[in-house]
Amino acid sequence: MSLSDNERNALVDLYWEKSKNTMDEARATYSMKLWSSTANRLYYAMFHALKALFVKDKKDAATHHGMRALLGNDYVRTGLMSPEQNKVFSNMETLREKSDYDCCFNVSVEEIDAKIPLVEDFLKRIAELIGKEYKA
Repeated sequence: MSLSDNERNALVDLYWEKSKNTMDEARATYSMKLWSSTANRLYYAMFHALKALFVKDKKDAATHHGMRALLGNDYVRTGLMSPEQNKVFSNMETLREKSDYDCCFNVSVEEIDAKIPLVEDFLKRIAELIGKEYKA
């Protein structure tokens, strides 16, 4: 699918807005002490921000695995994002999967507290790359 520049910019804006809204949901679930839901929302805030970046740069990934690969190959290896940011995305995906699907796994507040600043740094970097503002 080929997008005009206006369509591409509008889609970037929509994904970025979805990312910010999802981060607001993470804050809301945190305040309710819903750690699994917070992990889910933190991951998807990152996911939608990455989608915005990929659209801006005319890249596409159809799966979560594809997004990780594209992030590593096209952004980390080129120095646009750090290996630590790549690790945060991968770790959040794993945490989200475990908390969503494993009935014997419980996310702790300590895990969430450790992840929030890392997710915020990730979102701040994406914002820089797409020319947007991010307020933690």
